[in-house]
Amino acid sequence: MNIKQKIASATAIAAMVASVVAPTTFAATNTVHVTGGGAFSHTKAVVKNTSTNSVNQSNTNVVNTWVGAKAKTGGNTSSFNTGGTNSITTGDATNSVEVSVTGGTNTNRSSCGCDNNSNTVTVTGGGAFSSSKAVVINSSSNSVTQSNTTVVNTGVWTSASTGGNSSSFNTGGNNTIGTGDASNEVGVIVGGSTNTN
Repeated sequence: MNIKQKIASATAIAAMVASVVAPTTFAATNTVHVTGGGAFSHTKAVVKNTSTNSVNQSNTNVVNTWVGAKAKTGGNTSSFNTGGTNSITTGDATNSVEVSVTGGTNTNRSSCGCDNNSNTVTVTGGGAFSSSKAVVINSSSNSVTQSNTTVVNTGVWTSASTGGNSSSFNTGGNNTIGTGDASNEVGVIVGGSTNTN
Protein backbone atom coordinates (compact mmCIF):
# COMPACT_ATOMS: atom_id res chain seq x y z
CA MET A 1 0.00 0.00 0.00
CA ASN A 2 1.44 3.36 -1.03
CA ILE A 3 0.02 6.58 0.35
CA LYS A 4 1.37 9.96 -0.67
CA GLN A 5 -0.11 13.09 0.75
CA LYS A 6 1.20 16.52 -0.15
CA ILE A 7 -0.29 19.66 1.31
CA ALA A 8 0.63 23.07 -0.05
CA SER A 9 -0.43 26.28 1.60
CA ALA A 10 -1.54 27.68 -1.76
CA THR A 11 -4.46 25.26 -1.86
CA ALA A 12 -6.38 27.03 0.87
CA ILE A 13 -5.85 24.51 3.62
CA ALA A 14 -7.12 26.04 6.83
CA ALA A 15 -6.69 29.79 6.97
CA MET A 16 -4.29 31.53 4.69
CA VAL A 17 -3.91 35.18 3.90
CA ALA A 18 -1.18 36.04 1.46
CA SER A 19 -0.60 39.01 -0.77
CA VAL A 20 1.75 40.01 -3.52
CA VAL A 21 2.03 43.75 -3.84
CA ALA A 22 2.82 45.15 -7.25
CA PRO A 23 5.27 48.00 -7.52
CA THR A 24 3.83 51.39 -6.63
CA THR A 25 5.24 54.60 -7.99
CA PHE A 26 5.06 58.05 -6.50
CA ALA A 27 6.24 60.74 -8.85
CA ALA A 28 6.06 64.47 -8.27
CA THR A 29 7.09 67.06 -10.85
CA ASN A 30 7.30 70.56 -9.46
CA THR A 31 8.20 73.69 -11.39
CA VAL A 32 8.48 76.96 -9.44
CA HIS A 33 9.11 80.27 -11.18
CA VAL A 34 9.60 83.40 -9.08
CA THR A 35 9.94 86.36 -11.42
CA GLY A 36 9.26 90.05 -11.71
CA GLY A 37 9.28 91.04 -8.08
CA GLY A 38 9.23 94.78 -7.62
CA ALA A 39 11.47 96.86 -5.48
CA PHE A 40 11.45 96.00 -1.79
CA SER A 41 9.28 92.95 -2.51
CA HIS A 42 9.57 89.74 -0.51
CA THR A 43 8.61 86.47 -2.20
CA LYS A 44 8.60 82.99 -0.68
CA ALA A 45 7.64 79.72 -2.41
CA VAL A 46 7.41 76.43 -0.47
CA VAL A 47 6.88 73.02 -2.08
CA LYS A 48 6.52 69.89 0.05
CA ASN A 49 6.27 66.37 -1.37
CA THR A 50 5.43 63.50 0.95
CA SER A 51 5.37 59.84 -0.05
CA THR A 52 4.22 57.09 2.33
CA ASN A 53 4.10 53.39 1.50
CA SER A 54 2.90 50.79 4.02
CA VAL A 55 2.65 47.04 3.37
CA ASN A 56 1.34 44.47 5.84
CA GLN A 57 1.40 40.78 4.95
CA SER A 58 0.37 37.88 7.13
CA ASN A 59 0.23 34.17 6.48
CA THR A 60 -1.32 31.57 8.78
CA ASN A 61 -1.33 27.85 8.04
CA VAL A 62 -2.90 25.27 10.33
CA VAL A 63 -2.61 21.73 8.97
CA ASN A 64 -3.87 18.57 10.63
CA THR A 65 -3.23 15.21 8.95
CA TRP A 66 -4.03 11.69 10.06
CA VAL A 67 -2.97 8.70 7.99
CA GLY A 68 -3.76 5.07 8.80
CA ALA A 69 -2.41 2.20 6.69
CA LYS A 70 -2.70 -1.54 7.19
CA ALA A 71 -1.32 -4.33 5.02
CA LYS A 72 -1.84 -8.02 5.74
CA THR A 73 -1.10 -11.15 3.79
CA GLY A 74 -1.18 -14.83 4.69
CA GLY A 75 -3.71 -16.75 6.73
CA ASN A 76 -3.70 -19.71 4.30
CA THR A 77 -4.32 -23.31 5.30
CA SER A 78 -3.26 -26.61 3.76
CA SER A 79 -4.68 -29.58 5.66
CA PHE A 80 -5.84 -33.16 5.32
CA ASN A 81 -3.74 -33.87 2.25
CA THR A 82 -2.42 -37.34 1.48
CA GLY A 83 0.84 -37.64 -0.43
CA GLY A 84 2.12 -35.28 -3.04
CA THR A 85 3.66 -31.88 -2.47
CA ASN A 86 1.82 -29.19 -0.55
CA SER A 87 3.20 -25.66 -0.57
CA ILE A 88 2.04 -22.32 0.80
CA THR A 89 3.87 -19.14 -0.20
CA THR A 90 2.84 -15.78 1.20
CA GLY A 91 3.88 -12.52 -0.44
CA ASP A 92 5.23 -9.35 1.17
CA ALA A 93 3.14 -6.90 3.20
CA THR A 94 4.41 -3.34 2.75
CA ASN A 95 3.13 0.09 3.76
CA SER A 96 4.68 3.26 2.35
CA VAL A 97 3.38 6.58 3.72
CA GLU A 98 4.69 10.03 2.80
CA VAL A 99 3.27 13.31 4.17
CA SER A 100 4.62 16.61 2.85
CA VAL A 101 3.48 20.03 4.12
CA THR A 102 4.72 23.29 2.61
CA GLY A 103 4.48 26.55 4.55
CA GLY A 104 3.13 29.86 3.27
CA THR A 105 4.98 32.51 1.29
CA ASN A 106 4.89 36.30 1.48
CA THR A 107 6.35 38.27 -1.42
CA ASN A 108 6.57 42.05 -1.48
CA ARG A 109 7.52 43.92 -4.64
CA SER A 110 6.39 47.39 -3.67
CA SER A 111 8.52 50.49 -4.00
CA CYS A 112 8.20 53.80 -2.18
CA GLY A 113 9.14 55.72 -5.31
CA CYS A 114 11.66 57.74 -3.35
CA ASP A 115 13.76 58.68 -6.37
CA ASN A 116 10.99 59.82 -8.68
CA ASN A 117 10.65 63.47 -7.66
CA SER A 118 11.62 66.18 -10.13
CA ASN A 119 11.94 69.78 -8.96
CA THR A 120 12.80 72.88 -10.96
CA VAL A 121 13.13 76.27 -9.23
CA THR A 122 13.82 79.51 -11.11
CA VAL A 123 14.17 82.94 -9.50
CA THR A 124 14.60 85.89 -11.92
CA GLY A 125 13.93 89.56 -12.30
CA GLY A 126 13.82 90.79 -8.73
CA GLY A 127 13.73 94.54 -8.23
CA ALA A 128 15.97 96.64 -6.06
CA PHE A 129 16.20 95.55 -2.45
CA SER A 130 13.85 92.61 -3.14
CA SER A 131 14.22 89.14 -1.63
CA SER A 132 13.06 85.80 -2.95
CA LYS A 133 13.08 82.43 -1.25
CA ALA A 134 12.20 79.02 -2.63
CA VAL A 135 12.02 75.92 -0.41
CA VAL A 136 11.52 72.36 -1.67
CA ILE A 137 11.03 69.50 0.82
CA ASN A 138 10.89 65.90 -0.33
CA SER A 139 10.14 63.22 2.26
CA SER A 140 9.29 59.56 1.89
CA SER A 141 8.75 56.54 4.12
CA ASN A 142 8.45 52.85 3.34
CA SER A 143 7.18 50.35 5.92
CA VAL A 144 6.95 46.61 5.27
CA THR A 145 5.70 44.10 7.85
CA GLN A 146 5.62 40.39 7.11
CA SER A 147 4.64 37.55 9.41
CA ASN A 148 4.21 33.80 9.03
CA THR A 149 2.67 31.26 11.36
CA THR A 150 2.70 27.55 10.53
CA VAL A 151 1.19 24.89 12.79
CA VAL A 152 1.41 21.26 11.67
CA ASN A 153 -0.03 18.26 13.50
CA THR A 154 0.63 14.92 11.82
CA GLY A 155 -0.34 11.45 13.00
CA VAL A 156 0.64 8.30 11.12
CA TRP A 157 -0.40 4.78 12.05
CA THR A 158 0.79 1.77 10.03
CA SER A 159 0.55 -1.96 10.49
CA ALA A 160 1.98 -4.71 8.29
CA SER A 161 1.68 -8.43 8.94
CA THR A 162 2.37 -11.56 7.00
CA GLY A 163 2.18 -15.24 7.77
CA GLY A 164 -0.42 -16.97 9.88
CA ASN A 165 -0.36 -19.96 7.52
CA SER A 166 -0.93 -23.49 8.71
CA SER A 167 -0.33 -26.98 7.38
CA SER A 168 -1.83 -29.82 9.40
CA PHE A 169 -3.12 -33.35 9.24
CA ASN A 170 -1.22 -34.10 6.07
CA THR A 171 -0.07 -37.67 5.41
CA GLY A 172 3.14 -38.27 3.49
CA GLY A 173 4.49 -36.01 0.81
CA ASN A 174 6.32 -32.74 1.26
CA ASN A 175 4.70 -29.82 3.04
CA THR A 176 6.30 -26.34 2.92
CA ILE A 177 5.32 -22.86 4.05
CA GLY A 178 7.05 -19.69 2.84
CA THR A 179 6.33 -16.28 4.37
CA GLY A 180 7.20 -12.91 2.79
CA ASP A 181 8.52 -9.79 4.47
CA ALA A 182 6.50 -7.25 6.47
CA SER A 183 7.70 -3.66 6.35
CA ASN A 184 6.53 -0.11 7.09
CA GLU A 185 7.99 3.07 5.58
CA VAL A 186 6.94 6.45 6.92
CA GLY A 187 8.18 9.89 5.82
CA VAL A 188 7.02 13.28 7.13
CA ILE A 189 8.42 16.48 5.59
CA VAL A 190 7.47 19.94 6.84
CA GLY A 191 8.73 22.97 4.94
CA GLY A 192 8.88 26.31 6.74
CA SER A 193 7.33 29.58 5.61
CA THR A 194 9.24 32.23 3.67
CA ASN A 195 9.24 36.02 3.47
CA THR A 196 10.67 37.86 0.47
CA ASN A 197 11.02 41.62 0.40
